[in-house]
Amino acid sequence: MVAAVAIIAMTSAWLAVRRTEEQTLLRIQNVVETLSDFRLTYTDAILEKMSGLSGAEFLALDRDDRPVATTLDRADEIAQSAKSASCDFFREFDDSASSGRY
Repeated sequence: MVAAVAIIAMTSAWLAVRRTEEQTLLRIQNVVETLSDFRLTYTDAILEKMSGLSGAEFLALDRDDRPVATTLDRADEIAQSAKSASCDFFREFDDSASSGRY
């Protein structure tokens, strides 16, 4: 009986975490989709506003994967880690990157 209660509690906690993660990702996607319709230069101030809307942190990279604007501390270190891991997570602004606008 105790084991069943523990399993139910752990499953409920795990589902709550998953639901929160999904909601956060949806908010980020909504912010990115909304702003992708505009021709913006992604500055620290713009990214701070985006962060305020979504609760996420942002990093805009130039074509050479160098940080040009961010809400993060240690942006250079994070960009290097992302590049070395072939991580596409920071490529939220891919359409803007191909046009050279950040």
